[in-house]
Amino acid sequence: MVATAATAAVIVGAIGGAIVWRGGNRLTLGGLSAVAVYFLAATDFLGFAFLTLAVIFGIPILVLSFLISYLTARHLKSRTSLRLMWATLAAVGSALTVGFLYLLLFRLSLWAPVWIALGADACLILLAIRSRKLVPQ
Repeated sequence: MVATAATAAVIVGAIGGAIVWRGGNRLTLGGLSAVAVYFLAATDFLGFAFLTLAVIFGIPILVLSFLISYLTARHLKSRTSLRLMWATLAAVGSALTVGFLYLLLFRLSLWAPVWIALGADACLILLAIRSRKLVPQ
C-alpha cells in the first residue's frame, strides 16, 4: 500500500510540475491541482480505507517531485539554449529519477523517507521563492 501511494505520487508530481511550468500557471494553483489529481488516483488505487497512508507517505514525495520538475524546467530554459520540449522532458526525467531513488529509502526505515522529503521540500520551497525574482518566466 505504501509503495503504491509513493509511486503514484512520484509520477503525478513529476508530470504535474512539468505541465504547470509549460502552461505558465501559478505554482501554488498547480501544486493544489497536482494534489487533487493525486487524491483521485490514490482513492482509485487504494480505496478510501487507506487514504491516510496516501496522505502521510504520498504528499511529501509529491511535493518533492513536483518542485524538482518545475524548478529544473524553469532553470534549464532560462540558463541554457534548450528548446521547450527538451527542457520539459529533461525536467520530467530528473524528477522521476530523484523520485525513484527516493523510493529506495524505504529499505532503511518506513519513516525516514517522509522526514527526508519534508526537509527537501522546505529547501525547495525556499529556492522557488528566492529564484522567483531571479529567473524570468
